[in-house]
Amino acid sequence: NQTFRTWSAFTVFLTVLSTQASPITLRPEASVESIGIFLSELVSSVDDQGFSNIHLAPAPRWGQTVKLSRAEVIDLVSKAAPLVPTQNFTGAESITISRHSRNLDEAELAELLTAALQPGSDPERDGRLSVRLTRWSPVQVPVGKVQLVILDKPATGLAARFSVRFQLKSEEESVGTYSAFLEANLIRDVWVAQSTIRRGTPVDEADLVREPRDIINLRVPAWTEIALDPSFHFVEGVPAGAVVFDRAVRPRPVIKRMQLVRAVVHSGAMSISARVQAL
Repeated sequence: NQTFRTWSAFTVFLTVLSTQASPITLRPEASVESIGIFLSELVSSVDDQGFSNIHLAPAPRWGQTVKLSRAEVIDLVSKAAPLVPTQNFTGAESITISRHSRNLDEAELAELLTAALQPGSDPERDGRLSVRLTRWSPVQVPVGKVQLVILDKPATGLAARFSVRFQLKSEEESVGTYSAFLEANLIRDVWVAQSTIRRGTPVDEADLVREPRDIINLRVPAWTEIALDPSFHFVEGVPAGAVVFDRAVRPRPVIKRMQLVRAVVHSGAMSISARVQAL
């Protein structure tokens, strides 16, 4: 805005007054952030506080460098801040400009992958995923926040061991595409039989305990009800120590097979009642 531009111009003016006799030394190398190339990043001077407001050019794209001669830097300074005394420039004949970078280590990448691969939106319901990288060497990424986008997930879904391909991005800029081998756990609270459960046992009479288990290798859904509803029973046996699968529990039938019951059919004012046998 206008206030910022006025303050920047005033700061440059003060800097010019203090650098009339001070040499401005061009560095041979510099690194910058994505917002652009500023004079303060390219030079060293006894009084360079105001140089941080002098924007010279766009920053190089990630993974690329820009090489400028001293004459080219002086030309950019003359256009951006005509009051800066360019006759004071000394130092390197040219400067190579790259991007600020940092290491993306294994712990940070594992956290990004876990967030991207977490199934569902409720960890308590869908399970709490954790991943570990089996082979990974730190890579250079831009300074600041990095986003991760999954490109290829395992065709068979999450497993104890799998590989994944992903892209790293910084703001709107692609950092690179990578592959990683992972080991994973998916922890979820499930019902477990503390002793053998026979078929036909009501769930409220079964010896069950709810405990966290790694369910990532389960190919059959676990029974997820929280309350032990007495209207449900086991339709198949469950051995001691085993996870209770969803297929093992069903609502208890009101009428059993081959049982004699009274059936009543209403049609308008007419009602027909008969004893029938359930098949």
